[in-house]
Amino acid sequence: LEDAAAVHNIIGIVENIVEIRPEAAGEFCDKPGLLRWLLKRVAPRRETDNNKLYAAEVLAILVQSSEENRQRLGDAEGVDALLRAVAPYKARSGP
Repeated sequence: LEDAAAVHNIIGIVENIVEIRPEAAGEFCDKPGLLRWLLKRVAPRRETDNNKLYAAEVLAILVQSSEENRQRLGDAEGVDALLRAVAPYKARSGP
């Protein structure tokens, strides 16, 4: 429970900094660590919890805020990872 709170706080810090300084979105993903970490947090094999949803939200903010981050997402095979993450929801929604 304490670990989940720490993860939530870290994701919140990233979100708040990008909100104050939008150019920080590119800086956060300059090294692939944060982008890969967020992609792992939204992976389908993880149970859905508040941190998974929050990680998806911040990942969307980072990718929408920077052309470089969109390229980085593609380079990290992130589009495929995101498609796999949403596939279970598509299966439940029917045709």
